[in-house]
Amino acid sequence: MYYTNKVTNYKLGSYTDNPKIAKQFGFDVEIPDIEIVNGVAYVSGHAPHAPSMTYTEQRVAMYPPISDQLDMIYWDKINGTNTWSDTITAIKQQFPKQ
Repeated sequence: MYYTNKVTNYKLGSYTDNPKIAKQFGFDVEIPDIEIVNGVAYVSGHAPHAPSMTYTEQRVAMYPPISDQLDMIYWDKINGTNTWSDTITAIKQQFPKQ
């Protein structure tokens, strides 16, 4: 059990899990469990979560740097291979448009 004197938007002010300290400081709000995110305490289950990445953001994170892609395209042309298109296709299949 955690004790606090203030909860705003599920965010706790000062808090403690020690009942003696809670009584001493007048912490009269009881919270069964908390989550700490970036050094801030929240009522359990109400901490902010990072937004999901869009398929575009996921693809961008996976694509090789442009200089590497240009190198792949050059060597594909010289060697008659499909390294670049295979790489890009695999990423596009891994993160399809939504």
